[in-house]
Amino acid sequence: MTDQFAKLLNKDLIERIYDSLFLLVDDEALVTDFIQLYLEDKGFNNIMSLTQSEAAIDTIKNHPVDIVLLDLVMPKVSGFEILTQLRKHSQFQYLPVIVLTSSTDAQTKLRALELGATDFLAKPVDPSELVLRVRNCLTVRAYQTQLTYYDPLTCLPNRQLFIQRLTHIVSNNKSQSLSIFTICLDQHRRVHNTLGPLIADELLSAVAENLAATCQSADITERLGITDLTRMLARTAPDEFSLMLPSCEPDCCAQLAEKINRSLSHKYVVDDHEIFACVSIGIAFYPRDGESPNQLIKSASAASAYARKQGGNLYKFYSADIDTNDKKRLSLDTALRKALENNEFALVYQPKVDPSNGKVIGAEALLRWRRFGLNVSSPEVFISMAEENGLIVPIGEWAFNQACKQLSIWHHQGFSHLSMAVNVSAPQFYEPNFLNNLLKAKQTNNVNLNKITIEITESTLMGDAETLIEKLNVIKDFGVEISIDDFGTGYSSLSYLKRFPIDELKIDRSFIEDLPSSASDLSIVKAIVAMAESLQLRLVAEGVETEDQLNILQSLNCACVQGYYYSKPVSAEDFTRYLIHNQATQTTTQEPSAPDARINP
Repeated sequence: MTDQFAKLLNKDLIERIYDSLFLLVDDEALVTDFIQLYLEDKGFNNIMSLTQSEAAIDTIKNHPVDIVLLDLVMPKVSGFEILTQLRKHSQFQYLPVIVLTSSTDAQTKLRALELGATDFLAKPVDPSELVLRVRNCLTVRAYQTQLTYYDPLTCLPNRQLFIQRLTHIVSNNKSQSLSIFTICLDQHRRVHNTLGPLIADELLSAVAENLAATCQSADITERLGITDLTRMLARTAPDEFSLMLPSCEPDCCAQLAEKINRSLSHKYVVDDHEIFACVSIGIAFYPRDGESPNQLIKSASAASAYARKQGGNLYKFYSADIDTNDKKRLSLDTALRKALENNEFALVYQPKVDPSNGKVIGAEALLRWRRFGLNVSSPEVFISMAEENGLIVPIGEWAFNQACKQLSIWHHQGFSHLSMAVNVSAPQFYEPNFLNNLLKAKQTNNVNLNKITIEITESTLMGDAETLIEKLNVIKDFGVEISIDDFGTGYSSLSYLKRFPIDELKIDRSFIEDLPSSASDLSIVKAIVAMAESLQLRLVAEGVETEDQLNILQSLNCACVQGYYYSKPVSAEDFTRYLIHNQATQTTTQEPSAPDARINP
């Protein structure tokens, strides 16, 4: 148990013990009166008394009773019968029941224990003994409640307690509006996969503490008229929190969501690791977006997932369009799971060209998904989905093997200078068999790994630096080159990159598309060029579409470009024709201009 957990537990134990609801059941009113006086003298003021034992079960069902003091020998319904009925009911199996008895017969006590009695008090009741046994029973119950209903990492209520509270509010306030927030930590899964579960847990704990403090800020609680908003907060999934707000209008919800985003989205330092965290928030309203707790939570979660797909660090209100989109994604997910075994994937290839002479020096393999000859969806959509559902690893292995196979074919056709770039996702890169798969692809396809470049994104380099360097060095020992794809869109720095054995930087197309009109993009490109030169890295610019863009990159001595200016991604057959034509151009022209090298098969 953590110190934080223990501290909260002790605080909650005291609160719960003295807030407990007692039920005293004894046919002698004098006995219940005296017991009530003893308990009130020690600070227990939430007490009900019954002298009619036949009403005990209904009373317990209709009230949130925390402990029962039960006489055994009563007319009409005995304490034994009440105990038997309680323990048959799942809701009351562990309800503390202290039996009151004047009997000294061991057989009577044994029978009560067998029926589920928690403890005994002899009549006449001794006040000090009463308080001691009550405190012991309630402490154990509070501890059990803590373990059952509270998350041990964040000390917040868990999903089970959150749903119980939400159900209670919805059931008892049919006419009252209610809003549900789903707050998802965007980076949790990536941190877990790259830095490990302990770092991910520490990050989550820090975010939870920040979130609780934000919810408890004075301007929020005063506006909502709720003294303790943290009781409405829960951890409902490994990377997810939920919050319920009674009678909260959309504009108020929007303000709270914006405040949560501002408060939680910043750099966290965890065990010397700097981690930038942000959250995606989904908001749903009762009864508009769901009349049951399950539907409300589903709607808020769908809105949160939609916010994450839009880039994260923002909030979205639930709408029917989101639900429709989710149904489409579910259908797409089902089809994607069958695509690999049905041979529905294909690779296309885009030339990588030396802009100084127009010579094709390499190809980038790009994945496409086709059914009945048609593209099913854009790569951004289905690759993102494959990363979410874990299919990206087998799909990535298939793509890498196919690319190696095609490169081997081109080499045997006489294009031995050609290199092949293959995109590798973070899950594929961190898969334990990744290195073995590299060697297997080499052996299966008889390909020269010195002509293979794997492209990884900057975010893939998040993790334990020493372990990453070791793995990258093994890859380099195989002869494989390493390229950082979409460079400039992540969080890399010169001091960070220089530690890794990298061969190439690829300037993201977003910095190329507005050249030469955008002065800021030109400055960024120049800065990346300078960084590449300082690190002695080869530079590739992707997304080149115009001659003006090409001229700028030539003036900056960019070694390689790719984009629609030369060719769109094409099939292996069309790329082969492209190579043949390009080779013929090279042999008939001493110094061909770049435009002469363009082919649009």
